[in-house]
Amino acid sequence: MDKIETMRAFIAVAQEGTFTSAGRRLGLSTKLVSKYVQHLEGQLKTQLFNRTTRSVSLTDVGAAIWNIAGRSWSRSMIWIRLCVNVRAPWPARSG
Repeated sequence: MDKIETMRAFIAVAQEGTFTSAGRRLGLSTKLVSKYVQHLEGQLKTQLFNRTTRSVSLTDVGAAIWNIAGRSWSRSMIWIRLCVNVRAPWPARSG
């Protein structure tokens, strides 16, 4: 399973608060988002979210991962979007 997709799913659920909203944002089914998160939890051998029928919240481990990886990921995505949207060539460095 693709590691980037599993992280995208984890981050979207953490930000959106539900698997359904995360799936909508990512253009994926709720079931697939859940599968990605379960795969990540299996790899880490720990639960990342507390799940009830009405809510999703981060566990302590999930919150720690969010604080480290999620925020870095978000900053990276902003940087990538900025770079992709640049229309002019990079300025030459003066010697």
